[in-house]
Amino acid sequence: MNALLADPLEGGALVSDGALLRNEAGVWPVLGGVPVLVPDPARWLRGAREHVLASLGEVGRLGADDVALLGEFCAAVRGVGDAAIDDDFLADEEGAVDVVAGPAERLVTELLARRTDVVERLVAALGSGPVLEIGCGAGTATRRIGARPLVVVDRSVRALLRATAGTDATPVVGLAEALPVASEAFGTVVAANVIDLLDDPGAFVAEVARVLRPGGRLVLCTPDPALGAVGGTDEALVDLLEDEGLTVVQDVDGLPWVRSHGPRHHQLYVVRLVVAER
Repeated sequence: MNALLADPLEGGALVSDGALLRNEAGVWPVLGGVPVLVPDPARWLRGAREHVLASLGEVGRLGADDVALLGEFCAAVRGVGDAAIDDDFLADEEGAVDVVAGPAERLVTELLARRTDVVERLVAALGSGPVLEIGCGAGTATRRIGARPLVVVDRSVRALLRATAGTDATPVVGLAEALPVASEAFGTVVAANVIDLLDDPGAFVAEVARVLRPGGRLVLCTPDPALGAVGGTDEALVDLLEDEGLTVVQDVDGLPWVRSHGPRHHQLYVVRLVVAER
């Protein structure tokens, strides 16, 4: 198993034991080739059982052993309802898009032509490897990162399988606030439009500072640099990074990010891209 991975509780090294990863802190399963490295895997899997089964089954990676192992972990927990694992990506984030003809057609077409601008800027700002990507979505950034050692962490099994298909990346189910990777193991951490979705952005940034090597680089973007704070300012993001000892070396605001849901439904976000170094 990838030596860059670690347990999400104490950051300790893991030993492979068949379809399990273990150390003194706990035991974690590997399902369909995907390690599930969350702080409480039994509870998480009990809530996400249907999501895991469906996601692995859709791509032909659900074997009888996976079903049995999932059942063993779920059986250890009672009183946990099904959790909503939102797949926050579109069926096709880069392909051709139909646009309704009319006065708005030219404007919408021009904006759609720039759908990948933010991601391409993000990837262009990456530093050295290994690279840790957090929150992969459909894999628009994942497929552009290149051949460097790449670990991809997301809470959605479906997103991980989609994003890493056909790549050499290592997919890992994990949480942004408890990254299942070794300390000071990465030259770059990349997170596209993730930090504003988290309940505790501060915990996430602290984890990023932990896993970056000295001189390592965090590259992120967000449509909400105020981080959801009521009455907050757009400087909340930069303040948070600097509070964790990171130095901002690049800050670009006003970048368009367009998501197309159909010929009559297009969303425009204005995104801020920030690069910070440890």
